Amino acid sequence: MAVFWQDPRAVAINRRQSHTPLKSYVAPDAAARQLALPTQGYAPAGSREQLLSGCDWRFKLFDCPEAVPAAFHDTSYEEEGFTTIPVPGNWECHGHGTPIYTNYVYPIPVDPPFVPASNPTGCYRHSFDVEGHSSSDRYFLSIGGADSAALLWLNGSFVGACKDSRLPSDWEVTALLQPVGNLLAVQVMRWSDATYLEDQDMWRLSGLHRHVTLLRKPGRACITDFAVSTPLTFEAGQLQAAALQLQVQLEVADMQLLQEGQLAVTADLLLPDGTELLQDLPATLEQRWYARDASASAAGTTTEQPTGCMARLAVDMAAALAAAGSSHQLQLWSAEQPHLYLLLIKLAAGGQLLEVEGCQVGFRTTRVAGGHLLHNGQPLLLRGVNRHEWHERWGKVCDEDHMTVDIKLMKAANINAVRCSHYPNDQRWYDLCNYYGLYVIDEANIETHGFDPGFAHDSNHPAHHEAWLPAMMSRASRMHARDKNQPCIIMWSLGNEAGYGAAHDAMAAWLRHTDPSRPVHYEGGGSRTPATDVICPMYARVQQLQALAAEAASSGDPRPVMLCEYAHSMGNSTGNFDAYWACFEGSPGARIIGGFIWDWADQALIKRETLPDGKQIEYWAVGGDFGDTPNDAQFCCNGLVFPDRSVHPAYHEAAACMAPLRFGWAPASHNALAEDTQQPVISISNKYAFLDTSHLAFSWRLMAAGVPVVLGASDSLGTDAGTSEGWQPLPLRDQVQPGCDVALPLPESFADMAAAAAAAISSMQATPCGVYALVELRAELASSYSWADAGHVVATSQLHLAELDCWRQVAAAVDAAVVAQVQQHADRISSSSSNSSNRGELHAEQGAGGDIIVTGPNRLRVVFSACSGSVESFSFAGCSLVEGLQPCFMRAPTDNDRGGSGGSSYAARWATAGLDRLGLVGKASMRVDHAPSTVEVISQFVLQPQAAAASTAHAVEGVGVGEVGGAHWFASSDAPATTTPHSPAPNTTSSSVCSSEGSIAVTAKFTVYASGSIAMKWDFDTTRALPAPLALGLMPSLARVGLRWQVPSQLSRASWFGCGPHECYPDRKACAHLARHSMDVSELHTPYVFPQECGGRAGVRWLRLATPSPHARGGGVEAHEVVMASTDGTPFQMSASPYSLEQLACARHQHELVPACGHYHVHIDAAQMGVGGDDSWSPTVHPQFLVKPGKYTMQLCIQAESLAGTK
Repeated sequence: MAVFWQDPRAVAINRRQSHTPLKSYVAPDAAARQLALPTQGYAPAGSREQLLSGCDWRFKLFDCPEAVPAAFHDTSYEEEGFTTIPVPGNWECHGHGTPIYTNYVYPIPVDPPFVPASNPTGCYRHSFDVEGHSSSDRYFLSIGGADSAALLWLNGSFVGACKDSRLPSDWEVTALLQPVGNLLAVQVMRWSDATYLEDQDMWRLSGLHRHVTLLRKPGRACITDFAVSTPLTFEAGQLQAAALQLQVQLEVADMQLLQEGQLAVTADLLLPDGTELLQDLPATLEQRWYARDASASAAGTTTEQPTGCMARLAVDMAAALAAAGSSHQLQLWSAEQPHLYLLLIKLAAGGQLLEVEGCQVGFRTTRVAGGHLLHNGQPLLLRGVNRHEWHERWGKVCDEDHMTVDIKLMKAANINAVRCSHYPNDQRWYDLCNYYGLYVIDEANIETHGFDPGFAHDSNHPAHHEAWLPAMMSRASRMHARDKNQPCIIMWSLGNEAGYGAAHDAMAAWLRHTDPSRPVHYEGGGSRTPATDVICPMYARVQQLQALAAEAASSGDPRPVMLCEYAHSMGNSTGNFDAYWACFEGSPGARIIGGFIWDWADQALIKRETLPDGKQIEYWAVGGDFGDTPNDAQFCCNGLVFPDRSVHPAYHEAAACMAPLRFGWAPASHNALAEDTQQPVISISNKYAFLDTSHLAFSWRLMAAGVPVVLGASDSLGTDAGTSEGWQPLPLRDQVQPGCDVALPLPESFADMAAAAAAAISSMQATPCGVYALVELRAELASSYSWADAGHVVATSQLHLAELDCWRQVAAAVDAAVVAQVQQHADRISSSSSNSSNRGELHAEQGAGGDIIVTGPNRLRVVFSACSGSVESFSFAGCSLVEGLQPCFMRAPTDNDRGGSGGSSYAARWATAGLDRLGLVGKASMRVDHAPSTVEVISQFVLQPQAAAASTAHAVEGVGVGEVGGAHWFASSDAPATTTPHSPAPNTTSSSVCSSEGSIAVTAKFTVYASGSIAMKWDFDTTRALPAPLALGLMPSLARVGLRWQVPSQLSRASWFGCGPHECYPDRKACAHLARHSMDVSELHTPYVFPQECGGRAGVRWLRLATPSPHARGGGVEAHEVVMASTDGTPFQMSASPYSLEQLACARHQHELVPACGHYHVHIDAAQMGVGGDDSWSPTVHPQFLVKPGKYTMQLCIQAESLAGTK
């Protein structure tokens, strides 16, 4: 026993065979009531299951197994030093031991199968009475999950031992149990040989993290397992035949029941509302040796061994329903239509009911054929996500409410599939996925990534070595045994990143033979080994996917291509996501069937800490925050949602790109559909596999300069309270069938829409407008569903009218309105007589140091500094509105910016070039030209890195990274295509000898108007900004080219015309609609667990920062605003934040960010690099979203207003 936890051949002691969840209901109606719920849960009403957990147990943590007192499990043992701890729970989350986060580096020395002598060992003791104890019954103890190895005693007697932290382990304890005063003792070792098979990218937490139960079963005979299958036959995609097959495993202690034929197994099939469809279907019974669990001879059982029996039932559903006189039409299960039935299995002896077992049944089958993944005969497109079991406070412990929140959020984001990464989940997860409708890849609890981190020595993996075969086989077979009846599971997975060896072939063969209704998935070894039924690379680029699919098609490989991991959503990430979905939906022959985003939720753990001032705080902690070593820092935070399930901006991007509907302008050939050929015609594409559009309500509206237009109303702007915001119903003539497109004319003509748009623009306050007219469409749920209420938006899109010839022919009035708006805005800027307060002249003077001060009416004062070459301050009406305006070429590095090694990351290259510490070489050359109502200042200077400044790019590389992009699936020697994602940068060979630090030449022209405006034109020559040579395949890019400054914090309300309302960047804005948006500056900030560049908004035409409404700001506070607008029609990237670039770059946690006293930080960029997201460990921003060194120009105007007396 002393070496159990260091012997991979010893997977358990006395453990019974794994089985489907059993409850032993006392009556069919009790079983039906519970099965009709989303999940049976644990110890449901009317069952014989007793919950021993869900309460506090007594606990003590020892340094190692040898330190545990030999008598700790005895009933008489005095619990000196014991405390209490909740079960289920991870002891590190309750103040015992240290949480450790590491990606693939093992937390212990790699010396398999041995573990360190220092091996924290938790000892649990729990007393309980047996509910309804009967000496004629049998009792089975179940540990839902123990990490990583456990030994058990009951009432002082040894019960058994187990490994595999993610599946339940059961023991019969009938002979050891007493009616009252039972003592269960469990000893859990943190490290064991099983640790080597559980090297997943996750927090390493220990203890009893799933529920513990006691199941009572009838002693004379009982059901010990059952398997349900639903063979379906299709022809041309249509269902031809359906069957229900059932195998029930029994153990019979009373042989007289068999000898006299008194034992009977029957089955009922019900609808969820309790309606009986088929009743008392008889099963044939036969004695079979393999139906008896051999472990029943172990300690804790009765002396008489039961006899094994199998009961079998096969039903042709059409014939059975007809014979029962039912008119019910069989409905199949899919994620889109999760139709479930209730199966009750009744065991009776001599006409007396002994017990009832049951499960939810979904008629389904999944197979691979012709390059497709066919579910119920239809090709699937997987809109998937990887999900760890994670709770911000309790670690691995997730209750049903927590799981339900995840599922509803997933469904709302158009996610239809989940990969259980990288282990079987709690059994309730599958019940909930059945009910709400999610496809599931169920994955064996195997990962050995740390044996071969660089994918160079595959033979290091345990999969190649016989000693580890029993453990690996056990993890696959036991996963299947527990989860085989779950309709939601469409694939079995052999684990993750564990190389490729004989053990994988053995696991795959066993699963394929045992369950032909589900394919097998496994990525390791190159993603195309014989062990996988789908070609499943991770983090392959779009062009690599296309090459792989083409090669598979040309070679006759029937397997589809699926990304088991992609779109690494670490921090401000998930750029280029729309490119993947264009690839998936446009794949020739539909061979690329989607993928699974990495991953669902940030795995940060709440930590309590006392600050130096005595203040108690809680914050999201990452690797290293608990003093854990080794650690991979914030690499645990890759989610679409935060640890508390509030959503990242990337969540909205995923929802938009994965929407099951697409809107577009119909081809010109469809214009004849319109009663008036001058009506716009749209197309609606249905991407569902099974649903038509009858569950959706469609609507549309016209947008003009970012504002909804109410067509046919006297006031054409839909901005007043109580209006419909311009939305109009858009009824379909016919429902759009799955996989089909329809063309639909809008109910308004081009001419009427143009007139309404022109009227709306003419009535607006004069501002530059940019894009002026577009059509916005949406599809909402027409009624409520289990996962969302009616009105939930499933898909939405904006279509630009300027793309249509017919619009351009009638848009003269709109163009005229736009021209008038632009002219009014220009007049407002330049006029000194637009209102009495602005009448007067400007005065300019240049001091001996070169500074220029401009003053004018309404207390206008602008200071130009020769030290900065720009606006030092700008005040108007007694309020300082702009301070410290200066060029900016750096950003607080994102997690993706840090991805790389050896100086290859973007952040490292920026730091090397000194972009984080630029300053003027000498002073700026400044010239002033003065006219009565304008002052023109021209400034020229050169920026170069300054010495000895704290770099904003601290820890710029390798934060939690170590994987090699592409190596996951290009490990095989016959890989197609090139592994280089980008073309080599020009002039980056080693012969390009130059300084690593860059320089940037700047020319700025400022025109100050007496109206309180500054027009600016900036010319940046960044050709020499990044002079260092680059390795082959890398391309140079600046972080940004733009301006930064500060505004007073009283200007706390931000409004803009551009993309939003969510945070968006050049390569992540599919979800961002072009409109007028408004929110507080503090709301623009995205609180990523690890602070970084955030809060940006793309495609902005103008930004207004203003004091809040009089009610919000309090009486007696004068209102001001400052408007920044593009003056050449070129949109810009903007952000406004309580935190500076330097603060964001230097902080490790959000609580370390302290808002600057009295001001906000504003950035306006002519260009900013995309955020990337193909992976986070290499430079992956796509070429079109890089900011390449060169010449840039930006023109904008800063306009000040004093609003005293106007509101």
